[in-house]
Parts: sequence; structure tokens; C-alpha cells
Amino acid sequence: MSTTFLAVTGMSPAIVTETVWALAHETPSVVPNHVVLITTSEGVKALDRELFTASPHFGGRKVWEALREAVGAQPDELIMQDYSVINVPDTAAGKTVPLPDIRTPEDNIAAANYILNQVRAIVNEPEKRLIASIAGGRKSMGALLYAAVTLLGRPLDRLTHVLVREPFDARLTPPFFFPTQPAVNHELRNQLGELISTHSSKEAGIQLADIPFPVLQNFFARDVGQATGTFADVVQRASMPARDYVRATARLRMLADEPVAIINDQRVKLAVNEYLIMRCAAERAQACKPPIHGWGGAAEAVAEVAERIFEQHNENDFRDWRCEAKPKGGYAAIDERFITKHVSSLKDRLEEGGIRTRPLIVVLPEDRRFSLDLVPENIVLD
Repeated sequence: MSTTFLAVTGMSPAIVTETVWALAHETPSVVPNHVVLITTSEGVKALDRELFTASPHFGGRKVWEALREAVGAQPDELIMQDYSVINVPDTAAGKTVPLPDIRTPEDNIAAANYILNQVRAIVNEPEKRLIASIAGGRKSMGALLYAAVTLLGRPLDRLTHVLVREPFDARLTPPFFFPTQPAVNHELRNQLGELISTHSSKEAGIQLADIPFPVLQNFFARDVGQATGTFADVVQRASMPARDYVRATARLRMLADEPVAIINDQRVKLAVNEYLIMRCAAERAQACKPPIHGWGGAAEAVAEVAERIFEQHNENDFRDWRCEAKPKGGYAAIDERFITKHVSSLKDRLEEGGIRTRPLIVVLPEDRRFSLDLVPENIVLD
């Protein structure tokens, strides 16, 4: 599994090098494979000037080159991707243009959507782990990145903030990027350029703070395959009660030639009795019939479906699953105990099915109330 380091950054690119250095000095060491920096057009200038211009303080090397060497990066590690520059629409020109800074509510909306899309692009790759840093850029950018990771992040992802001991978090001469070997003396000066103090880089203390975040996608996003849309769209869905959200978004298709349900585009092979339960509930929901209160009435409805399916089986084909729709004890065996047992096993089946099928559990029959609480338009019956 590869690791992608994602950071928002503005006029202080040092947070990138400090965070990378801190990750590399963890136990065990973490050296990301890819680095993605979200910034503005002004931030691009700062990144080029600070990290990718030959510096006399690093023996004529670029800071990024020196950092990669200092942490022992392998050829496939710490590969800086093209800068991810936030774009905004220019209605007069009819195209998008790089955002110089976040100054207006419209700029903030553009930044929110852009940051969300960058996070989405990483977490949608199962073989990529995300480590995100909120330390750089304007405070609003860090807040938006935190929100995006909360909305779409997975348990394996990390959200961090780098903590640097004073005065190494201030502007020094030469600039401080990470503790170098050999140590370098940095001067702290006031606004008049007067020397206040001198500090060796070996005194620098860099620590990485992990920021806990709730993994909301466990509750809504990937569970129903709806981790799409704008920042506002995703926030709105995350704010909906789980049952309402699943009811409005989950999709169900019941096949007729095999005991299979397709839930949010994922095929689930059901036991025949589980299929009877699901088929009956789906037919009633699609027809907008009211819930059945009590398992006794539910048993009668399921028995009717079972009889109809059994009659469709091919008597000359012993492999035809539909012959199992009639219980050994006849349709009278479809009673309250039958419903209780197979509603339970159906829920277990969906739980085992994974993140796309699990949400349907909240709208299945429960508490002796037989129904499937889905929007009729989202149900297809072959």
C-alpha cells in the first residue's frame, strides 16, 4: 500500500518539510510515496521560491532535494505531484482561473469543493493511504480539509498538525525547514532587521500531533455509494438521519431467474427463504402498500409469494432453485417463526455483504413490522 501526503499550504511551505521530517522520524518511520499540495496561485510562487530554487544554505541544492536525502527517501518516495491549485470560474472569460487567495465567500466555496475532490481522489483508491496535514494555508483551508477528511476519510487514514518549538515557527535567517545535519545557526530579527537571538537547528523540536476524526463514511458515504457531489451536497447527506438517507438513496433490484438481489450495484446471492422475504417486502414497497403489523400477516404475504415462485419452477430441472420456495412442511410452515428466523439471517447476509449492502438493514422489517422502507422508484423487480 502506498501513502499519499496531502497538505494545504500558502505562504509558509515549511510546514510541508517539517511534517515530512516528523513522519520520517516516527517509529516505525513513515516516508510518503506521493506529496499533493493544495494551494493558490500566490502559494505556487512561495513553493517554487522556498522549496524548488537552489539555495546557498543547502550547498546549492533545492530544499526538497536536501530533505529527500536527509530522510533517506527511496526513488519512489516523496515524489512531489504537480501543485493542486484551487480554481474559480471567470464568467467574463468563460473559463476557470487559478485562485490568488481566499477572500470572499465564493472563494471559500470553491476551495471547499476543490479540497473535497482532492481528498476523494485519494480515498477512492483502496491501495492508497492518506495522511493529511491541516497545518498550512489560511485557517479556513485547514478547517475545510479537516471537514473533508471527516466526510470521506477511512479508518486507515490520518489527519495531522505539526508542532514546532519557538522560535523555529517564526521567520528566521536563513529560513528553517527541518533540522539539518550539520546543524545551522538561525537568526531571529525584529521588524527593523535588528538581531534578537541566534538559535541552532539542533535545538528545534518538531512533533506531529494526530487529530482524531469521526469516520462518517462508515455511516453514510460509501455505504450507499453516494460519496459524490459538492462539499455542500455531501454535508447535507451526512446530516440526514440514517434511515431517511438510506430510504432516499439506496437502490434495489430483485432478479427473477436466480435468488439474487442487486443492492447499490452489488450482487448478493441470497438463500431461497431470504429471497422470499426480500421479494415480498420489495413488491409491497414498490406497490406502495402499507406495512404489515405482526409476523402472522407477514407470513401469509410471504407464503403467497413463495407459492407463485414455486409454480414457476421447471419440474424437469432438479437444479431449479425455485422448487425450494415450497418448504418441506408445505406453505403452512411459513409462519411467525419462519419470518423471525429468515429476517434475521437476511440482515446477517447484508451485514456480511459489505459497505454497499449494509445500509439496507435499517429499512428492513423489524419489531414485528413487515415493510421495506424504500422509495418505490428505486426498486426494480425482474
